[in-house]
Amino acid sequence: MLRSDQTATLIIKDDSDSNKISKHSSVNLELIKDGSKVEILIRNPIDAEIIRQYPLCSCSYLPDSSSEHAISFHVSSKQETVIIIAKDERCVNLFASIQKYFNDSSYISKEENVSKIQNDLREKVEQFIVAFNNGDVDTATRYAQVLANSSKNSSIHFYLNKIGEQEKSITHKLLKLQITIESVLGKSDNNPYEVIIRSHTSLRELKQKIYDQTGIPINNQQWFLNRQILSDTYEFIDIPQSKTNNTGLFLYICKL
Repeated sequence: MLRSDQTATLIIKDDSDSNKISKHSSVNLELIKDGSKVEILIRNPIDAEIIRQYPLCSCSYLPDSSSEHAISFHVSSKQETVIIIAKDERCVNLFASIQKYFNDSSYISKEENVSKIQNDLREKVEQFIVAFNNGDVDTATRYAQVLANSSKNSSIHFYLNKIGEQEKSITHKLLKLQITIESVLGKSDNNPYEVIIRSHTSLRELKQKIYDQTGIPINNQQWFLNRQILSDTYEFIDIPQSKTNNTGLFLYICKL
């Protein structure tokens, strides 16, 4: 799944009436794939309500009116021409993915496979670093062998704590956080949302991870620990402990 939480401008031209043009500013874009179905979702940035939904298989790409910062296509079923304009880098990358899909419908599947391989390698590297820094020789050796066999065509770079360094090295461990998610509508679920991070992960990094997993925009995330608001520089050293039943780690989805 490819997402962009950056703003773009949506222009819709009616085929039956050249004077009928609707414009939506500051919309959020989302490119999703469900099986063989790939579609563009255009959402209201305030409440994430879907404004338009376009399956790419039913759209005709208009390359002459498209560019690095704009994508244009015709939707026969709706009798309209759609133009999306944005200069943000994330939107530009999204446009490139859409254009490649129009030119090669198997592109998204290829891109997803590459992403899965990269994520799998990244997880193995993290497990290796944790084991190495904790002095777990057997586990570190096992992951080193796995990485050596699975990364013949990849270049992997990472940093390890220096052996014998005088300053105390930072030991990273995996933390399973239990998060209560709330919004103006109340709790989203009776069960807490679970996410695994490495110790010393900052709140800013956690916000990005939550966005990647759930699609909740970073700017709409407000975090509290035991009823105290957290800053982006806060680091999770250990699993946060709840003081009472009504405290703990909370993610509040706010409107901007």
